Parts: sequence; structure tokens; C-alpha cells
Amino acid sequence: MTIRTFSGAHPFRPSCLIEAYEDCMRYEYTDPKDRREEAVEFVEERLPTIDAGRCARCNGDLEDWEIPSGSRLTACRCIPLCTTCGRAEALSGLAQVLIRGPEDGPLVPLICPVYDWPVSRKEQEDAVAEFDRRGQVREALLLINTDGGLSLATEEGVAQVQMREHPDGWLEHGYDESADRAERER
Repeated sequence: MTIRTFSGAHPFRPSCLIEAYEDCMRYEYTDPKDRREEAVEFVEERLPTIDAGRCARCNGDLEDWEIPSGSRLTACRCIPLCTTCGRAEALSGLAQVLIRGPEDGPLVPLICPVYDWPVSRKEQEDAVAEFDRRGQVREALLLINTDGGLSLATEEGVAQVQMREHPDGWLEHGYDESADRAERER
């Protein structure tokens, strides 16, 4: 089964989830122990869920109309996530800055390393709702300037948008599915 994400540079590849797991473990633990076997076992447990068209992060069903979000844990963004988990990952960087003490506990589920998957969809929904309740997100209008640049218009005014040098996903890497058929058939 070929599973594509909205921002993925290619269809889902189990090897990308293995790499994401290993990267999270390297970041979390300072020991140089090779965790490849552990990562492969983790992915083998997750594959039936993903192949069944469910979210790789929370095991929740993907809606029929839903194009899965691509997990930000890999540069290629091929790991399929439901809308809730995609939004939770998008907010995780901001949540890390905002969490200061026990009163910020409701935001903690936004920060979830891959080795803690699956996570509760309900906890993700509650954390996203708490983030929204705190007013961290505001409405804005993205404008394309005559010179091709971008501006953001908010209640406070207009500001130039500086795009990341490396946006990841198909935007940076293009779209290539040539290696996928062989990998998925193994």
C-alpha cells in the first residue's frame, strides 16, 4: 500500500521512521549504543497500524477526506499523521518555549518523541485546545508582494516573512517515489 502525505518528498518509507526513532534516541541518550535493532522492532510494531491507514503517532483513523500531515521528525516528511497530531507536532517547538512549570502541564503532550508513540489522541486534542485557549495563535493574512516576497498582516501591523532556508519535504527535496516500490515489497 502506498501512503502519501501532504508535504512528503516521497510516499511513506519504513526506513524513515527507523531513522526518526534513532535520531530521537540519540538526542535523548548520550550513550553511543546502537539502537538499530530497537528501532526496527518499534517500526515493525507500527507498520500494521500505518498500513491500515491510521495515524502513525496516535493510532487514530484518518478521515476519508484527510490528506495525512507529514511528520516533522524527518526532513522528507513522509510519516503519515492525522490532522490533530500534525498540528500538535507543529506546535511542539512553541510549547517547549512556553512550558515553565507545573501549571503548563496541559501543554506537555505536544512534546512527544517518536519512541513514546502511540500517544493518546484525546491528550493531543486537549493540549492543542489549551494552546489555542491561551491565545498563542492569532488570525493573520499572508500576502505575496510584487517582488515575490511574503508579508504577514495582523492586527498589530504588517511584517516581512523570512522563509526557512530549508523547508524540508517535497518543497525542498522534490518528489521522488522511485525507491518506494522495492522497499514496501520487502
